[in-house]
Amino acid sequence: LSTMPKRDRPGSDLERTALRANEGGGDDDELRKVTEEALAAVRAAARQEHKERRVKAPTVQEQLHLRDGDVEGLRHSNLLNMQIEALLDEVCVDYASTSARDFETWLRRLRSALLALPSAEEPHLDGDNLALHRSPTMAWNPPARVALSGSHLLRTQVSGPEMNVDVLVQLPADLVRGKDWLDHRYSDKRQLWVHHLALLLSRRAGDARGEGETAEDAE
Repeated sequence: LSTMPKRDRPGSDLERTALRANEGGGDDDELRKVTEEALAAVRAAARQEHKERRVKAPTVQEQLHLRDGDVEGLRHSNLLNMQIEALLDEVCVDYASTSARDFETWLRRLRSALLALPSAEEPHLDGDNLALHRSPTMAWNPPARVALSGSHLLRTQVSGPEMNVDVLVQLPADLVRGKDWLDHRYSDKRQLWVHHLALLLSRRAGDARGEGETAEDAE
């Protein structure tokens, strides 16, 4: 409002009236009333001016155009492409390397070992206390299916000091009965089955370490 000529300012007549009333020693109530009317007119004019100057939000078509334009510009940026290629070289796993191929061989051996685990008439707790609702009566059989999942299968894993691989193990079909959804039977069976699997794997790992130490001592 400061840039507007004084004669064009809203409420200028009321302001002059207020000044004349003040100079003439008018009544205080009349002066206060005229002043309030002048201020109200000025504020209303300011709100109207702000409303007219307000920028409208872009439409959906304008937003899509802006987005597509930004993406198209970045796509043809040589600097950005070089940065992305350098980043991928640093974080991506080289699946064609010797270590990666050896790891794939080990994973295939792990799958064969899991499928060839011996059956048992009942799972072993080995002195561990599991949070079971009740101890189910069940036999232990090796998994029905072993498969890989996650980023390693999709060849999108990020390199690091250690490689994390997701291995899916499917419960055998004869483990689950029709009413195992009652009384937490399924969850108890699954927990007991997985616990027995972990015991077998830990024993195999301990035997492998013992054989390696024995071979080193013999040498």
